[in-house]
Amino acid sequence: MTTNQDEWSSVSVALLKNPYDFKLWQKLVYSAESQNGLINKNLNQVEIENLRKSYESFLNRYPFLLRYWMSYALWERRLDHNDKAEEIFLRALRFGGYDVTLWVTYLKFKIETLTNNIGDILKLFEAARQNIGYNYQSFEFYLLYLEFLNTYADQTNNFRKKSIMLLRIMLEVPLYNFSAAYEKIFDFVSSKSSTIDDFSQFMHASNLAALKKLSQNNKKVIQEQLEKVVADAYVVNQSKSFELFGYERLLVNNELVHEASSVSLNQIETWANYLNFVECTYPFDYVMQLYERALLSTCNHQKIILKYVDYCVIKGKHLQASNILCKTMPNSDRSASVWALLRLIDLEIATGSVLKAKDLISKYILANSDIPNSVFEKLMQIEAFISANDEDHLCALTHEIIAATKSPIFLEKLTKLPVSDAKQKEFFLRFVGKGNTDSYISLAGSIELAKYAFFWTKLRELCDDSDLEGITFPQLSNRPHDS
Repeated sequence: MTTNQDEWSSVSVALLKNPYDFKLWQKLVYSAESQNGLINKNLNQVEIENLRKSYESFLNRYPFLLRYWMSYALWERRLDHNDKAEEIFLRALRFGGYDVTLWVTYLKFKIETLTNNIGDILKLFEAARQNIGYNYQSFEFYLLYLEFLNTYADQTNNFRKKSIMLLRIMLEVPLYNFSAAYEKIFDFVSSKSSTIDDFSQFMHASNLAALKKLSQNNKKVIQEQLEKVVADAYVVNQSKSFELFGYERLLVNNELVHEASSVSLNQIETWANYLNFVECTYPFDYVMQLYERALLSTCNHQKIILKYVDYCVIKGKHLQASNILCKTMPNSDRSASVWALLRLIDLEIATGSVLKAKDLISKYILANSDIPNSVFEKLMQIEAFISANDEDHLCALTHEIIAATKSPIFLEKLTKLPVSDAKQKEFFLRFVGKGNTDSYISLAGSIELAKYAFFWTKLRELCDDSDLEGITFPQLSNRPHDS
């Protein structure tokens, strides 16, 4: 065993004792990468498995650290395990599908390993553009896309036309490197090799037809006019780019932000201000891509999720709002995931899918042992909606929830449901030995009902003196009851 393998083993043991030490996790990956010098094809199977176990464990805990996904995939590439590299990239895209660097790295990998699947790679470029095409930092992506189209263009695949359309798209997207993008666009428009038909991508068909007629198909005249159109568009878009830069410069690099709790309040506020600005200025697809960037940068911070969901609801995109919540729940901390579940249930109810809402909450309760009261309260609300005329069912459900949670607070929650005073009286009296008291007396003792002021106050309110004969009321302080 090499010295670095010894180090890897010792770090592994240390992590068993302290699994939340981020620096130790980084050290584990580093020691795996340098077990026998730099990773190469001569590594033995034990060293390769150590590397994989290290990355898998690290990324299972910190999935938003995309550079580790990329490093992992590229190590497999260096080891000539291209299928494994592909698999890792695709898993990474499930978390970072709106990240420019990840897409560019993946697309370069696909081009390097190209066989005869040019059409498939074109589809990947378009999939990437749908996710990162509006990204302020996407100039490198557009350059790679143009290079791919120009390299593989021939008379059969229409790639040249696609590259011209891509230049047209770039003219309208505010980019950090917009001046460099403009140079490429202007070089094409003023090129001697460009044809009048090529210009149709930059002008409305009727405008181009009128200009062709006026100039008698004089390419030079049409070019000069188009150069003015492009120059005007440049001025407008450069202004937009400068506006966005005012926000972009305040965003810090999040490479070492490994969980939502490590994101500063200043960064959350910066993202909120940035998002407020684009919501008022840009179309939905642009705003959506920025929200996805914000989620990545803040590791699914609850405030960003809430803002994103609210924005989608305002825009009438209820399905997208639900998808956001479903996507972010598994990678949120417990309190955030519970909040997301309850918000998702509210969305399902608002869109008329009450049974789906019940199914969601039932599955959560079955799959978890430590369930917060807010989840049970939401279940009671759903059941009240579904079974508004079944008082016995609502009382039985409340009994089950009290037994499961050992919390008397649900007696108060019951009084807010569509249950008559007569049925509430019958239910409350069971806890003090009146009527069908099976399991109620013992439950009253286990939840220390004698200390719960609301119950006794409500009992007096619901009952007359004859109902209360033989019942001893406890001496209670005037402190407020639990809520």
